[in-house]
Amino acid sequence: MTRNLIFLATSFIFLLSSFQITDISNNISQGLKANNAKAIAKYFSSSISLSIDKEEQVVTRFQGELLLADFFRQYKVTEVKRLTASGGNQSNRYFIYNVKTAKRNFRVLVKVIELKGAASISELRIE
Repeated sequence: MTRNLIFLATSFIFLLSSFQITDISNNISQGLKANNAKAIAKYFSSSISLSIDKEEQVVTRFQGELLLADFFRQYKVTEVKRLTASGGNQSNRYFIYNVKTAKRNFRVLVKVIELKGAASISELRIE
C-alpha cells in the first residue's frame, strides 16, 4: 500500500513538472512573438546568463529584462518557430527557437532549470 502511494505521488509530481515545462516553452514562444520582455523575464531565475548577439554576461532578472527589451526595440519579431526541445532530465532542459525579424533572423536558446518545484530560465542566448 505504501509503495503504491509513493509511486502514485512520484508519478503525479513528474506529470505536473512536464506540464510546467511545456507551459513555460509555450509562454516563452508567445513572449517572443509579442516582443514582450516582461512576459519572458518573469521566468528568469534571480541571476541569468544572457547572451545577445555575442555579448555575454551574467545579470540580475531586472537587468536581463531591460536588455531583452532593448533587443525587442531594435529587432521587431515577426515569426517564431520552436525547433527543438531537449534534455531527458526534467530539471535541466533546453528549448531552441528560430526567430525572424524584419532586419535578420536569430536562433534563440533557452535553458530551463527546475528549482524548488518551479521552472525558471537560467540561460538565454540570442545568436
